[in-house]
Amino acid sequence: MPKLFGSSGIRGLFESEVTPLFALKLGAALPQLPRGVKRLAVGWDSRTSGPSLALAVAAGALAYGCDVALVGLTPTPVLAYLTRFFDAGVMVTASHNPPEYNGLKVFIRDGSSLPEEECTFVEEFLLKGSPQAPSKPGSLESAEDLVIHYIDEVLRAVSLKRCWRVAIDPGCGSSGYIALKIFQSLGCQVYALNTQPDGFFPARRSEPDEESLSTLSRYVALKGLDLGFAYDGDADRVVAVDSKGRVVQQDSLLASYAHYAAAKAGSGTVVVNVDTSACVDIAVEDAGGRVFRTKVGDVFIAEELKRAGGVMGGEPCGAWIHPWFSLAPDGIFSSVLILKALEELNLKLEEFTSKYKPFTVLRGKLPCPNHLKGAALKKVEELASNAFKDVTNVSKVDGLRLEFSDKSWVLIRPSGTEPIMRVTVEGITSNRADNLFSQARNIVERAIKEASK
Repeated sequence: MPKLFGSSGIRGLFESEVTPLFALKLGAALPQLPRGVKRLAVGWDSRTSGPSLALAVAAGALAYGCDVALVGLTPTPVLAYLTRFFDAGVMVTASHNPPEYNGLKVFIRDGSSLPEEECTFVEEFLLKGSPQAPSKPGSLESAEDLVIHYIDEVLRAVSLKRCWRVAIDPGCGSSGYIALKIFQSLGCQVYALNTQPDGFFPARRSEPDEESLSTLSRYVALKGLDLGFAYDGDADRVVAVDSKGRVVQQDSLLASYAHYAAAKAGSGTVVVNVDTSACVDIAVEDAGGRVFRTKVGDVFIAEELKRAGGVMGGEPCGAWIHPWFSLAPDGIFSSVLILKALEELNLKLEEFTSKYKPFTVLRGKLPCPNHLKGAALKKVEELASNAFKDVTNVSKVDGLRLEFSDKSWVLIRPSGTEPIMRVTVEGITSNRADNLFSQARNIVERAIKEASK
């Protein structure tokens, strides 16, 4: 059976991999879920293919008696939050991917992604084909006005005393209006860049990183602002720029906020994925808390937060979950909470993130056909056991993660969305990282070669 759901829902090239016909079939599958989906919310980001896929999802669900509410152009965390008023929600988005991609992400009422076992149910349903549709279709309504509930809830959750001078850069994604409205309502002096939705992302790449945020960085520094925030296409991720115009390292930002959240809670569990820097462990342990690691993907972080009752969860890409608010990663709310933390601690962003820094982190990827991933990973485990010494912990939660006594680590894992094997290492020194990365890359190259024989 083909695996359709990856670590971030269903994603692929529009027209060839993710088509309106496929979206229609997915919409038809959701009312068949055992949980009983009678009312469905549907939203989309700024990609030009979004409305056609969203309406196809709606058509499929309507045909099988499900009532559908179109939330319209909206960020993913907003659609996920609003799903509490329905039985499920579908967000049409490819998040940070280029404009030719799109995808479908299903949420349940608590704001978390559709659980893995229910994803399997949908996949099996699509493979078997659709049953006879009921004689009475569902009803369709517009629900664009519901976004005010999200805005109001953020403003109830957080208040600020200081007039922060903040730049925001949604990158022509779906969060421009809502992010601007929230920061202005909090009393901030807001400088907005690239707020006009445009599915071709003409201002910068949808993925916010140091290279794509060069304009925001210069703007914050030249204007003498307190800081800046940037979001990806659907705003489930946030990246911060400090007052000097420097993009803050993502692991450092996560570690610093995790320390703050754990200290505020008086300990507690912070959930991160296997790809996260050891500086997060150090930061959380300093606050009396503990770190739990999951597979890469917000669905796994949300599941563990529900199980363990964690104070927060996050991935180093900037996708953070605050379970007391929602179980979906939320870049907008995370940026508001960062401001609140800075205000409470009376710190600048660069001061807030000065203590907890990742060591040397190196990342790479090697082409690996999807059908070879399992055999290649098995071979990697065999080769790694002989190649690496001084291993203090081995995790197979997601791929193979080897931890060493000096806090260095190696992670080799197959991508959940691309035909590649990812290699990530963190070394206590640059030489240590280089050596570990070279060893790991050689092992993966050999494993893929042997798996292909």
